[in-house]
Amino acid sequence: MLSRTSFTWLLLLLAAALAAFRTETLASNPSFADSALPTNRSATLTPLPSTPELSSVTANGQPHIVSRRNGTDMVHSASVAELDDGRLFATWFGGSREGAKDVAIYGAYFDLAKQEWSAATPLITRESTQQALGRYIKKLGNPVVTRLDQGQLAIFYVSVSVGGWATSQVNMVLSDDNGASWHSTQRLVTSPFFNLSTLVKGTPYLYQDGTIALPVYHEMAGKFGEILRLTADGQVLSKTRLTEGREAIQPVLLPYNEHDAIALMRDTGDEAPFTAVMAKSDSSGHDWSAAENTSVANPNSALAGVVLDCGRILSVANDTSDERNRLTLLISNDKGASWHPILRVEDDSKNGTAPRRVPQAEFISALQQSMTAEGLDVDQQARFLDSATDALCTSGGCRYRYDYPYLIKGSDGTIHLVYTWNKAYIKHRAFSQEWLSQWI
Repeated sequence: MLSRTSFTWLLLLLAAALAAFRTETLASNPSFADSALPTNRSATLTPLPSTPELSSVTANGQPHIVSRRNGTDMVHSASVAELDDGRLFATWFGGSREGAKDVAIYGAYFDLAKQEWSAATPLITRESTQQALGRYIKKLGNPVVTRLDQGQLAIFYVSVSVGGWATSQVNMVLSDDNGASWHSTQRLVTSPFFNLSTLVKGTPYLYQDGTIALPVYHEMAGKFGEILRLTADGQVLSKTRLTEGREAIQPVLLPYNEHDAIALMRDTGDEAPFTAVMAKSDSSGHDWSAAENTSVANPNSALAGVVLDCGRILSVANDTSDERNRLTLLISNDKGASWHPILRVEDDSKNGTAPRRVPQAEFISALQQSMTAEGLDVDQQARFLDSATDALCTSGGCRYRYDYPYLIKGSDGTIHLVYTWNKAYIKHRAFSQEWLSQWI
């Protein structure tokens, strides 16, 4: 047992660690940068045109296969960023199965002129991370790519050294050449105590001083979201917890002016009804209101969102009670107080009445029809069918799965969505805001 003196010294050391970890005052907290915000930042929404003028090249959600030329059996958890030359750069993890030692972080480029994705390239492996950090790495997980204030690319990605995802840590790696090469891998120090149980999924945003607002979450001894504020070289300046409860993770940060934002979160609770969780901030994400449930059904699945230039908030979610067989675009005209669906991106839910599992023959037929319509050849279809059936089929049947969406707004206003399609490949869709306005 510790003596009174030893115990006192221990408390002093813990207090010193906490003080060293967060030394800033609220007065020094910056506002969101212009790049994070919509054109209309007022409380009054921009009126929508009664008849939008659509050009012949309007982005209308046509699908593109991001990982068409990727050699792994499983892919998941994509993110995307716009490069300074206008191209898109996507990242995801892939391997023989989720959590396997051969899982790596992959990347690919989207050529706007050709409207197609390049071959996938492995960017980060378990071995390269292990060598860079000088520590054992058991497995890799979710990557998030973003552009920093000076044009560098950064990837934040999850790694585990021991145990499962609940003992994860977040790493950061930089690129000076639009993703051709990567350097300066480091672990983010998100806690003075063991530095465990931090994961990443949501889109980062910049503050006016060039620091980064990075949404993260925890799964050890409670499930909750946080916003980290960090420098471009990976120093964590502060962190703010989003929820007091233990049942909301994977926050999606949605700033709509310099100071005001909402965060949407995945519901991991045990009691129905299961709906997305929301918190509000009027201090640029440095303090948050008590969390509340929204009207959006959420079957313990990730969401994504972006604020449109008209001031409305666009979200994408599996808006069902217990399955990920439907992926829907939803709109809010009142800063998240209410939501209504505007477009089904993927839907095998039969209006919410579909069985949890369908016969394998029916599953294969439906996927073949979809892949044929998207221009995949016979060999590609066979490979992707093997991946989907291995991941989603059992003796009791198969489950459709369209999940882990990620949204960004390009410099020209185009909304880009990437998501996992039946654990087989990453799909990309682009929507112009003019085209979307006819559905709002």
